[in-house]
Amino acid sequence: MRQPEQNTTTRRGLLGAVGAAAAASLTGCIGSLDPERTTTDVEHTVSAEAVDQLSLSADDAETTVQTWDEQTVQISATKYAIGQTDLSEVRVTRDVAGGELSVGVELTDNFQLGTVGGGVENMDVRVPSDVTLTRLDTDDGTVSTTDVGGSVDVDIDDGEVTVDGVDELGGSLGDGSLEAVTPVVLDNLRGDDAEVDVRIGDLDGDTTVECDDGRIVARVDPGLDATLIVESDDAKTKFEDSVVDTFETVGDGRLRGEIGDGGDQLRLAVDDGVVDVRSA
Repeated sequence: MRQPEQNTTTRRGLLGAVGAAAAASLTGCIGSLDPERTTTDVEHTVSAEAVDQLSLSADDAETTVQTWDEQTVQISATKYAIGQTDLSEVRVTRDVAGGELSVGVELTDNFQLGTVGGGVENMDVRVPSDVTLTRLDTDDGTVSTTDVGGSVDVDIDDGEVTVDGVDELGGSLGDGSLEAVTPVVLDNLRGDDAEVDVRIGDLDGDTTVECDDGRIVARVDPGLDATLIVESDDAKTKFEDSVVDTFETVGDGRLRGEIGDGGDQLRLAVDDGVVDVRSA
């Protein structure tokens, strides 16, 4: 009569062993979900004999652009690869056409099973002083330029860009930020929930800086003559007296004032953000 009980005990022991094995197997699978990440440093040199302009697409990299005394363009970067991706599949591209060097980041589109991915962690670009910047793109990266001139069109997603030395500035932003440390000739800038902080030396004709719920700080250089138009819904507005003496209401949520002797229109438009006009 005890035989069935012995069989029952044996089955329970077997189920326990199977459960323990399954748990161990699951633990091993969970541990394997953390993919391997590899990095390597690369350096590329491009002759500047046929280069007088630079267009840069920085992707998500932390990037610096600066001048140096050499007559070459030097690009130093740290590449990374995740899981099944090989470091050779991540490339820092360098293409020259019509005197413009285009630098970017490219990941070979190979179909692979498992965890894959890669890109560039950081990048340093050095150019001769007579090479100017024409375009600057970034997704979620941080980019800064130093002493690099040019008429620059920016395309920023959620990244952060600081320019120092550029001559003219315009473009578009998503929810990122843009700061011009030195005076620029300002062209149109449009963003979503972006933060824009620019030092304005002059305007490229009638100019609009527009954000949804963002923040616009306009630092006005002495000698700028412009007609200031501020449009907002519920935005907070701040005006330094030394820049704009008086304002008049010219419509619902629309103010008008003169900077200096007046001139081309500087339109600052924000929905629920902040507009701050001050001296540089």
